[in-house]
Amino acid sequence: MAEYLEGFIREMTIYPNMVTVAALPEMVEEFKKLLLLLPQSHPPQMLYYDTTFNMGDFYISTLLFSHGAFQERPTTPLAVMAHQTKDQKSHEAFFLQILHMLPELTSKRIVICTDREAAIENAIEKVLPTVPIVNCWNHLMQNVKHTMRGCGGTKEDVEVYQAHLNQLLSCISLTQYHTVKQDISSMWLTRVQSMGTNLHIQAKTSKIQTRT
Repeated sequence: MAEYLEGFIREMTIYPNMVTVAALPEMVEEFKKLLLLLPQSHPPQMLYYDTTFNMGDFYISTLLFSHGAFQERPTTPLAVMAHQTKDQKSHEAFFLQILHMLPELTSKRIVICTDREAAIENAIEKVLPTVPIVNCWNHLMQNVKHTMRGCGGTKEDVEVYQAHLNQLLSCISLTQYHTVKQDISSMWLTRVQSMGTNLHIQAKTSKIQTRT
C-alpha cells in the first residue's frame, strides 16, 4: 500500500519486534484543521485508542477521533499500528509518531479514551504527559460482567451490578458519587467492592468521563 499511497507508512520496524505505523496524510491534515477550528467553549477533542484481539501473528491498534465539525460527530480513523507485541514500547513508538505528526497535541485541549490497559496508559503518560486519559463505560461494564461470571453470578446479578455501576457513572459531581456509592456498596460482594474501590480512585482523578 505504501507504493500507492505516498506518506501512508510513517514507521516500519522489523527487529526486535515488528511495528508498523500508518496514517493517511489527508486525515492528519483534516484533524489539524479541526483543532484550529475548535473554540475554547467547545468540549475537549476526543481521541479513542484501542487494541484488537490477536489477529494471527500481530495486533492492530487504532486511533480514532470524533469529528466535531459535523452534528453527528462521526468517529473517524486517524492512524493505525500493526504490532507483534502488546507491550508499552510498541505503544510508545506509536504515540511518538503521532506526536511527530501532530505536535499540536501538547498544546490543544485533547482527551484520549482507552480501555484501561496499563501498557497503553503508561505509554500515553510518558509520551503525552499533558494529555488527560479517560476510560470508556463499555469496557467498565464488560469488566463487571467478567467479574460476576468469575464469582458464579447469574444473569440477574450481572444486570444488578451493571445498573449500580451506571448509577455511579451518571453522577454529576463527586459529592453525589460519594452519596450513591455509600448507599449501594454495602450490597456488593467483596470482589466487587475491590472493583468499586478502583472505580472510586479513578473517579477522583476524573479518569472516567465518557461512554463509547
